Amino acid sequence: MKSDPVKYQVSSGGVIFRPAPDGFQIALIRRSSSDGGDLWCLPKGWVETGETLEATAVREVSEETGLDGRIIRKLGRTTYWFYDKNERRRIHKTVHFFLMEFTGGDTSRHDEEVLEARWFTPEEAERRLAFPGEKEIFKKARTALSKRERTAAPARLLSLGLALALLLSGCVSKATHEALLAQYQESDARNDQLTKRIAKLQDELGQTRKSLDEATARLNSMQSSGQRQESDLDLLSERNVALSKEIETLRRRSRDLTDSLESQKAKTDSLAAEVEALQFLSKTLSGQVEDFKAREDESEKDRAAALLRLQEIEKRLRGGLTEGLSDGGIRISLGADRVEIRLAHTVLFDSSGLDIKPAGGEILKTIAQIAKETPGLTLEVEGHTDNVPIGVRMIDRFPSNWELSTARASRIVRFLITNEGLDPSFVSAAGFADSKPVADNDTAEGRDLNRRIEIVLRPGVRPSSDGSKSQPTDIEVPP
Repeated sequence: MKSDPVKYQVSSGGVIFRPAPDGFQIALIRRSSSDGGDLWCLPKGWVETGETLEATAVREVSEETGLDGRIIRKLGRTTYWFYDKNERRRIHKTVHFFLMEFTGGDTSRHDEEVLEARWFTPEEAERRLAFPGEKEIFKKARTALSKRERTAAPARLLSLGLALALLLSGCVSKATHEALLAQYQESDARNDQLTKRIAKLQDELGQTRKSLDEATARLNSMQSSGQRQESDLDLLSERNVALSKEIETLRRRSRDLTDSLESQKAKTDSLAAEVEALQFLSKTLSGQVEDFKAREDESEKDRAAALLRLQEIEKRLRGGLTEGLSDGGIRISLGADRVEIRLAHTVLFDSSGLDIKPAGGEILKTIAQIAKETPGLTLEVEGHTDNVPIGVRMIDRFPSNWELSTARASRIVRFLITNEGLDPSFVSAAGFADSKPVADNDTAEGRDLNRRIEIVLRPGVRPSSDGSKSQPTDIEVPP
């Protein structure tokens, strides 16, 4: 009798994956090829008599990789032809593949027919696969896993946990606070969805267990009827096999539902902890926001009051120095925290001396009187020059413009303390030579403007006996 020239074979296998820090990993096997070399492929094998495609996939993956897995979904099938030299016929083979989630085991447990089993990144696995049909199946698996990752709740919970850790590290703005409240509301909604999902899974588990009990009862009933007529034995045997498969399927479904229920409970517990932490953080942030608003309002009031006092000081200075302001020898400007008086050098001194002119003394007297009537006000006297070097007549006294500018500032300070009785702890002197010009030193007009004295009036910080500084003194301007 001639053999059939064509033989049909059916196999089943799986694409087994596990989570990894950067996504997931895929397990492949390396086996010997017909040309004496070796190649990488997906685990698969023949479907045995009475075995389902799913059961074969789980068994073959376990035998060839040493890994246990749980079927997620079917990916598809591949078909191809090859010639079997031993049987001298063509073989038409169909291989069914399933996507499987790793649940345990180790690649070192693979059987002896496999040279090696190893985990790979998706990119490396696709590059190493030898058969085009298996590459297409693998692409379907990657697509399914990508969708699974995008909808995974743990990634969102991790993002929420990182945001919570960052926010707990310090004060946040109102916008960040509102964004956090929105995240909290979203988390609360997800918690409700998970609770409903758990209830549904519990119902499904109850129905599955009921079906399992009914199937078991039917099987026991059939097994107890062994004394029936011989003509019924074949039918009973077939029904027994069918019921056994149904029971196994129901048991797997029961285990899957139990695992899913436990997973959902764990997620719910984690989400509840996140919600509790967010509620605590919300209360903390609300208090911080209120404190910040109160401090901001108080600071704004302080700044506004300080500016009004400085404006009053400026007004009094302008009223007392009218003559100097009119001829341009004196300029007064108001800043955010100070009043600056700029005096031309000719207003106070002769061009080559340190003696204060009588008219200059009257100006300083007016400034000192306002300072004495405004407690807590400091006077910073600054001496400035142009960039022309010291002449021969004065070089013995002032080797450079630094000494000249400092001497003139110190002379004014001594006048204010000695002649006008100002508190020395609220008066200071500094010389800047030509380092801070206000005009171009290349012209006579510019150099004349740069030769000046500047007196800066601002809320005082009285030096303490140990050299440190006390808090700024409140300014009181008399009416």
